[in-house]
Amino acid sequence: MLGGWSFEPEVYDFIVKNLPFGSIIFELGSGSGTGVLAQHYTMVSIEHNKKFVGKYPSTYIHAPMNGHWYDVGTVKSNLPTKYDMILIDGPIGDQSRNRIGFYENINLFDTSKMMIFDDTNRVGERQLFELVLAKVGTDRKSQTFKTFSVIYG
Repeated sequence: MLGGWSFEPEVYDFIVKNLPFGSIIFELGSGSGTGVLAQHYTMVSIEHNKKFVGKYPSTYIHAPMNGHWYDVGTVKSNLPTKYDMILIDGPIGDQSRNRIGFYENINLFDTSKMMIFDDTNRVGERQLFELVLAKVGTDRKSQTFKTFSVIYG
């Protein structure tokens, strides 16, 4: 089921239209959307909540919270070597800080890949998207939709 705590159906529609089936999606945060995407994609999920680890068809990286973001050592030592897209939909928390750890640790990630930032209708997530876009280059294509934003190209 999409929506609610999961990403909205529009995110799924965008992914299906822009990423070939069978591609590898590396996601920060998992939930029911993981199960939906796993029907067509290979999923790799960083998840802090043990209740979600193993719940859906994904290769899970359990990374407990360390302050406002995932434990960086755990993330760094378990990063996948290959992926086609990054979906930033976690961790949960204070909307002004909950995902800024992605930007603070951006050097760990292959930012040449398509990146989808969920919940950019909220202030903190929108700021994260804008920071990352400025860092990776405004010559890249970007789009903002009702509840999410994308950097690609």
